[in-house]
This record gives sequence, structure tokens and C-alpha cells, in this order.
Amino acid sequence: MIHPSKVLASLDARALKSLGQNFLVSQSSLVGLEKYFDIQKPVLEIGPGLGAITEYLINKNFRVIAVEKDTKWATYLKELFKDSLSVMNNDFLELPSAFFKDHKITQIMGNLPFYITSDIIVKVLGEPNVDIFVMGIQKEVGERLLQERGNSLALFVKAHGDIVEHRAVSKNNFFPVPEVNAMWLIWKRNKKIENMPMFEIFLRGVFWGKRKNLYSVLTKNPFFRDVGETRKWDKNIMQMQADLSRLRGDQLSFEEIKDVFMRLTGEKPLVEGA
Repeated sequence: MIHPSKVLASLDARALKSLGQNFLVSQSSLVGLEKYFDIQKPVLEIGPGLGAITEYLINKNFRVIAVEKDTKWATYLKELFKDSLSVMNNDFLELPSAFFKDHKITQIMGNLPFYITSDIIVKVLGEPNVDIFVMGIQKEVGERLLQERGNSLALFVKAHGDIVEHRAVSKNNFFPVPEVNAMWLIWKRNKKIENMPMFEIFLRGVFWGKRKNLYSVLTKNPFFRDVGETRKWDKNIMQMQADLSRLRGDQLSFEEIKDVFMRLTGEKPLVEGA
């Protein structure tokens, strides 16, 4: 691959720090990540930029659909890869769910811009056909996603699936060199919650007051006010008051939060064995 500094110079362009544009200078950190993808299916790449990941996947004989918001980079990629690449000049976050279904998108990869990392993760995991997500993120954010407790996004990620591998990437693998190191996380879908929409509402409620006890949170948080189904929980909340008063959202693991949710919604007896 050509060093990003040379590509930028040839295009009379520069990386925009405000958009988190830090381009890979080496493909060494990518080696082996392709094993998680099915060669028979397309890989959607989020924000390919100058095409380091794109080139790697194409050389491994994957069919790549690149979604690039920046018209300049989209044009560059079309000219660079010709018929080997399908380029969509769109904002990934604005893609409708029909796009993923129509293009049979089940696997996604991307080096995510730091300022919309959470938004992209929530969108990808919310697309039920997506089974594999290989994401490049800031190391600090990756470490939070690996936490067992205390982080709502980490628990959201665990609710939808499992992080099956992670690897640190030195900031020196990027140009311009960012201030922090990065990490690759490989997430694989594993359905753990049947009623995911209600679990997401429940999780937002729990972390609305994560340092308060759960009884206080569940009876006072604003996320339940306009959701009629949560009113069915009132009786169980009262019956669980003693237990809920001893628990705090930021101290619970995913399995513990899931257990509370299942008892709250009646999917599990309030008393074990009942």
C-alpha cells in the first residue's frame, strides 16, 4: 500500500482532525481478521478513507461494499479500485435498514471515527441481519467495552453478542499519528434477550441513575413514562423492592442485569424455583 502522506499530497488534501481522520500506514494489524468473515458473502466497510482495509480485503478475494461519506475519498476509491469495489457515497448512519437486507449485509468492518463510535456501534448491532462486526476504535473505548460492569454501552454490546477477540494497535500505525492507541474488537452476534426493544429501554433506565439503587431508578426514571408496557412491571417492582433496594446498575454484570430484567418482566419466577 502507498503511505497516506503520499496519497494526500497527490490529492492536494489533508486529514481532518475534527473528523477523526487517521489513516492506516500498515496492514500488519489486519492480518488474520479476515478469518471471521464468510468469503461467500460481501463485507460492508464503514468509512474506508484511503482504502487500506479495502485493499487488504480485496486482496483476500472478498467482495467489498464501501460506504464513504466524504465525496473526495469516495471518488478516489472508485478510481483506485475500478470494478473491484462497490462504493456508496453515503453517511453510514443514515442508511435505512432495507439497505442491509437488500444487499445481504451480514458482516461489517471499519476503523470508526472517534466522535461517532457509539452511534455506529448502536446502529450496527441494531441491524438484526448483521452477525459479525470488526471494529477499530480508540483503545480506551475498547477497554470500556470489555468491562464486565459499570458501562451501559458495554452491557448493550454484550446483550447483542460477544466480543470474541481484541488486539491492541499502536498509534504509530496511523497517519497523522493520533494522541492515543487503538484496538481491534471482533464482535459476534449471540441472541441473549428475546425482547430486545424493552431491554434497551430497561437498560437506559438503569443507567439514568446508575449510582442510585434500582428500586429508586425503576420507579422514578423518565424512560418508562411514555412506554405503556413498562406499567406491567409495577407489581413485580413492588414485590422485588427489598432486592432492588440493595442493587445499583453500575455494580452489576450483564448476567445480573439480565436476571433482574427477566424477573421484572415475568420471564423468570420472582422466587427461584417457584
